[in-house]
Amino acid sequence: MIYTFRFISDEQDSFILDVNINHDQTFEQLQDAIQEALDYDPSHMASFFVSNNNWEKLEEIASMDMGSDVAVKNMAETLVIDC
Repeated sequence: MIYTFRFISDEQDSFILDVNINHDQTFEQLQDAIQEALDYDPSHMASFFVSNNNWEKLEEIASMDMGSDVAVKNMAETLVIDC
């Protein structure tokens, strides 16, 4: 199964980025695709957040361990289908 993620910007109304990724790929691979499409520096910290219907953050999926007391999933180990 292929998922399509659409990214928009509050800062630039005309910005739209669609990224297609297989269900068995990781969030790290999704982040790599975003960084490549936008020519971003991959050395920066990045996170995805799983939210509910009210956009409240439920879970963080981070590119690196920040040593917090809150459980955070690792992008390299978390499959897109698992969230």
